[in-house]
Amino acid sequence: MGHTKKETPHDVSASSEEERNVNANVLEMMYNILDKKLDNVLRGLKIIVLFLILEFFMIMIYLF
Repeated sequence: MGHTKKETPHDVSASSEEERNVNANVLEMMYNILDKKLDNVLRGLKIIVLFLILEFFMIMIYLF
């Protein structure tokens, strides 16, 4: 009886650990996808900011 009581929690913990690993993998995949999207967004924002700065300087040079 003692063995069965000790074995069942191990089985439960093993399955919950597997579920945790699956959840961690899914979260990691989602994080990687979001990270790539954020990189693209930040790259686009950098290009826009550089373009605005260049436009600003061109206008200043044109006015003066």
